[in-house]
Amino acid sequence: MKLKYVSGMKIRNTIDADFGVIGSNKIYSYIPKNEIWFDRLYKEEKEHFLKIHLYELKLIKEMRYEKARKIIEKRFIVKGKIPDFVVKKTKYKGFSVVYVDGRIIREYLDPKFILGCNGILNKKIWKNKILNKKIWKRDIWIDIRQDKREYKYTLIHEYEEAKLIMQGMNYNDAHDYAIAAEKAARRKDGARYLKD
Repeated sequence: MKLKYVSGMKIRNTIDADFGVIGSNKIYSYIPKNEIWFDRLYKEEKEHFLKIHLYELKLIKEMRYEKARKIIEKRFIVKGKIPDFVVKKTKYKGFSVVYVDGRIIREYLDPKFILGCNGILNKKIWKNKILNKKIWKRDIWIDIRQDKREYKYTLIHEYEEAKLIMQGMNYNDAHDYAIAAEKAARRKDGARYLKD
């Protein structure tokens, strides 16, 4: 397969707000079958993302995604003392927003961490004994590795998703609503999708 470097932000603003850092046709039907698209902002971590993506593609042929993700976490998480990953903290609508160095999160806590996450969804990270503290469930983490212009969209997404899950909605539905809120914010700032 051919690796094609892309602007993740451009894809999220024109084709698919849910595009992550790496993808191929097995996950995103709009990507040509012989290509892997990779967000060029994450070039320093290319080997990490490629290794995990190819392993994940192999696993999802044999099992459900949830089970594959657990296997990936066990295989790719580095054991040991976690370096400080917090860059800065702010507040947003009753949530603590923590800007983090995503490379450290991917290495020590969650190999598939991209763009952001929230404490409601990622309980396994928040309760990790290595952290020596229980992180408040109202945390939203934003990966500083993404384009700074996208921080606000990731924040909107994670906030909406966490809020809906706290109200009792299941993850899949909450994620869909969060994508809609994120796309609305992107459109307000000039994004245009193929079907607009």
